[in-house]
Amino acid sequence: MQWLANVSIDRPVFTWVMSLALLVLGFASIGSLPVDRFPNVDIPVVTVVTPYPGASPEQVEIEVTELIEEAVNAVSGLSELRSTSYEGLSVVFIQFELEKDVDVAAQEVRDRVNRVLGDLPAGLDPPRIEKIDPDATPLYYIAVRGPGTAQELTEFVKDELKTPLEGLSGVGSIQLLGERERAFLVTLDPAKLDAHQLTPSDVAGALSRENIELPGGNIDNGPRSLQVRVPGRVLSAEELGRITIAKQGDHAILLRDLADVVDGASEIESLVTLDGEDVILVTVTRQSGTNAIAVADALDERIGELKERLPPGYQVDVVRDESGFARTSVHAVQEHLMLGAIFAVLVVMTFLKNGRATVIAALAIPISIIATFAVLKAMDLTLNMITLLALTLAVGIVIDDAIVVIENIMRYLE
Repeated sequence: MQWLANVSIDRPVFTWVMSLALLVLGFASIGSLPVDRFPNVDIPVVTVVTPYPGASPEQVEIEVTELIEEAVNAVSGLSELRSTSYEGLSVVFIQFELEKDVDVAAQEVRDRVNRVLGDLPAGLDPPRIEKIDPDATPLYYIAVRGPGTAQELTEFVKDELKTPLEGLSGVGSIQLLGERERAFLVTLDPAKLDAHQLTPSDVAGALSRENIELPGGNIDNGPRSLQVRVPGRVLSAEELGRITIAKQGDHAILLRDLADVVDGASEIESLVTLDGEDVILVTVTRQSGTNAIAVADALDERIGELKERLPPGYQVDVVRDESGFARTSVHAVQEHLMLGAIFAVLVVMTFLKNGRATVIAALAIPISIIATFAVLKAMDLTLNMITLLALTLAVGIVIDDAIVVIENIMRYLE
């Protein structure tokens, strides 16, 4: 590095220009660097999840899991293959060598699985091929409570919270836990079915045929073209009860003649409580590679606006914010940088009593650290637990080296 020292001494203007350029690049890169808790690592693991409702673990193993294992076993770069068969669910874990591109691996697995789709049981939903994404964990947890029924609260959350949040920059997916969708509950009367010689399958088939909405084409009227639709979706329990299930002679058998129809809620799939009260939990996952702090700040602002216009009785609480760790870490690095520069300046001023050396220490330490952010940006890295720890350690090293080097330079000059 002797040549760098010679160039810096012989061309002081060049040294100042380069220092200012590094400082500007560093400041410009800080705002655009993604902030995350962990490094962005592509984990070479692909999972194949296949639902098989109503099947026992043994049946899932024989009819689904073994077929998928045989199909993906020939994928190149395979390191480990293991599976678990649950009741109604097959999960196959495929781990690859670290050198394997996870996107290529996922596509190869998808191609292999598609080849055996015809051998899987009929009526099965297509297997889900997924990569392990560290950014897929929720960033933000919001609890919503309010008066009225569970389905009314669900509709409120979807309209007033989920839809506005989905439009924010950096927001990926939003999931609801503890929600209850509106549903029409049909309770069939076995005696009435027997009396009309009908089965539950007949009722289900009639409902699926009648409760649909079809396109009706276009009607051209001169320069105007009107789109026609044939509405068939029922909007109330009364309309559902008037659906014709079958005909016996001239007599139409309606659904209400065979069953009780109630406008209610779907079955409970998840239940969330806060302080002993049922709530709907909204989980927000950010897009991969985005700034966790910026996304969390945008969510805070939007939720603050929502709270100002909440109807009486409704309450929205942020129960968890995963950006807190990254926020604290960034603040700690900034604090260490400022304190380190201040203490280094005090040490140089106290022991060397030289104003020029003090100015050099005060400028060299911040420039060297801030310029690192430009390097992180150029290398497409994030501010995470590892890089922030490295910066914290680097602050101490730079301070020690600056004091030692300046002291030796002054001793040599004297």
